[in-house]
This record gives sequence, C-alpha cells and structure tokens, in this order.
Amino acid sequence: MFMNKYIILTFFALIVFNKKPFAQGDTCGTETFTEEFMSKLPWYGNNDYLHFYADSIGLFDVHRSIESSNLIPESFVQSKFKIPIQFWVYRDSEGNDNGINERKVQELLDDLNYYFLVDNYTRTYFYSTCQIKYIDDDQYISVEKDSQEEEDIVKNNYVQGVLNVHLISTYEGLAGKLKNLSSHSAILLEVNFDLSPSTFPHEVGHFFGLPHTHRNAQTNRVCSEESVSRDRNISFWSCGCITNCRNCEKKGDAFCYTPADPNLEWGQYRVQGSCDFNMNSNVQDVWGDYFYENPPLTDNIMSYIIPRTCRNKFTV
Repeated sequence: MFMNKYIILTFFALIVFNKKPFAQGDTCGTETFTEEFMSKLPWYGNNDYLHFYADSIGLFDVHRSIESSNLIPESFVQSKFKIPIQFWVYRDSEGNDNGINERKVQELLDDLNYYFLVDNYTRTYFYSTCQIKYIDDDQYISVEKDSQEEEDIVKNNYVQGVLNVHLISTYEGLAGKLKNLSSHSAILLEVNFDLSPSTFPHEVGHFFGLPHTHRNAQTNRVCSEESVSRDRNISFWSCGCITNCRNCEKKGDAFCYTPADPNLEWGQYRVQGSCDFNMNSNVQDVWGDYFYENPPLTDNIMSYIIPRTCRNKFTV
C-alpha cells in the first residue's frame, strides 16, 4: 500500500512540540541532509515503520471530505495536530514593514494550511501565536546566507515550543531556508521574493525531517546515490553496510515510496514549460537504469521542479 509523507510530518509534530503570479525558480537554501542526520530518522532503513505508525493513529481509515478552499477556519478543520507558529517580522529602524504585514502573514498561513489539509490531508493544522513579534533594525533588512546576521536572527529571536518563522525583506536571492543551530532550528523566508505558495510548506517539510527528493542525485557513487530500482541493495563493506541494506530506504530521501529524482530543476529532465517528466531523456543512475523506467514525481513539494506551481503533494 502506498502512503503519503504526512505520516512522517504528523510523527514529527509529536516529537517537536511535546492566487497570484509568482516567480518560477525560487531557491531553497536548506543544506543537504547528511548521512549522520538521516541515520537518526526512525524510517531510515525501515520504511515499514511508516506503515505501522500510520495504522496506529488511524490515517488509513480517514476519508478525505474537505472541500477545496484557500481559507480554512479552525472550526472546519478536522485536525489531529495543531502546531503554533511564532512569526518574526524584520522592519527598518523606523518601523516600515516593506509589505510584510499581518495580511501577508495570514496569506502564508492560508497557503500552508491549504497544502497540509486540503491538497494533503495530513490532519495537521498551523496557527499563529497571539502576537507577531517585530524587530526594527536596519541590520536585518538585507541578510546574506550563511552570515552572522542569519545566525543571530535564529539564535536571538526564539520562542521555545513553537515553530519560529522569520520574515525578512531581502535574503540574497533565497526564497527560504531551514537554519539549524546546535540548540534549535527556525525557518527564514524572503517574503518579497514573490514566493510560490509551495515554498513555505517546502521549508516546513524540511523542519519535520524531510530532505529534498533529489538528495545526492547524480553523484555517480553507489554509496550515496539513490537507485531507480526499488529492489537494489547496497550491501558493500565499502559503503558501511553489510546486510539488509535496501538502497531506497537509505539513499535519496530514504523513502522507497518516492521514486528516485535526478533533480527536476535541471531542464533536460522535464518537458519545458510543463509539469511532465521528459520521458525522452536518456538520463541514467549510476547502475545504468533509466529514470523513465520509474519516473520521479513531478508534483512532490520536496522536489526542485520548475515551475514551482507543479508542487502540490507530499505524496510518495
């Protein structure tokens, strides 16, 4: 039985908390998840875990009955998990918000809940805490990636027990990023980038432990690349694996339910201007299997597909 990635998202909710035109190529600045990080995830090397967890909370018994809507009042939401978000808005020293206001925050929330509850019935609902926190400081109007300002934002402006989201005006061309520090993590968004509605859900997916679907794609190394075949093993001493090493449970995004992704941001792997994978592409994995034999999902929110309008599912 195929499942949705909302299984993972709802699981991490338990752990962590105990339309308009837009640009087509907004960039995620989240760093590639390391093998050390991936190895700590409960489904790494054991995708059956997901099936049993989903069954234990009744997700297989839920029938989708929510009618599509961009505005989702909480009374209408049949959610199992409600997750608070603390929004931080960075303005100049005179308090000018540069378009990052309460209306923009509500728009971001509407998009997030739409993707999590309507397009993907995750039973997870996000809401803003009582008060948006404003930081009036010219230093944070324009932030460079991997800078001291970026680290200071996440370290110094933090509320425990909620998802902290920082809204800034200029972020060196990045649309968004999950910033991990030793003590905690937060999401940064460049709001005036003219974001795709899928960008915020994409970064929230990272917060809950979901890597890019193309993680380590096209490395041409059998110890790191995800195979097109779902049955290929990597039981090699050189790869640090001896027995029970199913490639798709550890490589790529570590979900066998998600086909291998060669990185759909690269134009030759998709049909130009559409959401279709280019079945005429001769791209192969390191074992020589063609990606058209088991095409990647072009609607996956954690992919880099262009246009970003294609992304609307956490489906694996």
